[in-house]
Amino acid sequence: MADPSRHSHHLLLGVDLGTSGMRLVLVDDRGGLQYQGSSDYPGAFVEATAWQQGLVRLCQAVPRHLREAVAGLAVAGTSGTIVAVDRRNVPLGPALAYNAVQPRWARRCGELAAPDHPAASASSTLARALTLL
Repeated sequence: MADPSRHSHHLLLGVDLGTSGMRLVLVDDRGGLQYQGSSDYPGAFVEATAWQQGLVRLCQAVPRHLREAVAGLAVAGTSGTIVAVDRRNVPLGPALAYNAVQPRWARRCGELAAPDHPAASASSTLARALTLL
């Protein structure tokens, strides 16, 4: 890892909210790693508030001088995991994980998507979205 005291003026923050935990990196404009951190979720994976709390903790662990140099953000999440939120972005309930199959929506997904499209399946994000409606 590069010497954090020698970072360029602007840093990019990368966040990965994965199934097994969350990771955070800071890189300079040359791609040099300036900081990295990781942690488990402070609650169940399907609790959106655990995502928020965990990310806040990870960001607070970044030295202040590095946080103040952040000029951009990229976030990656577990593919297909979704959560419903209200107009204030407050979670309405637990998330539906990427592997939460919704068999009751299989027929409807088949009607809405082309037969060979991944969305036509009961294990699709479309099926999970229909569950949240």
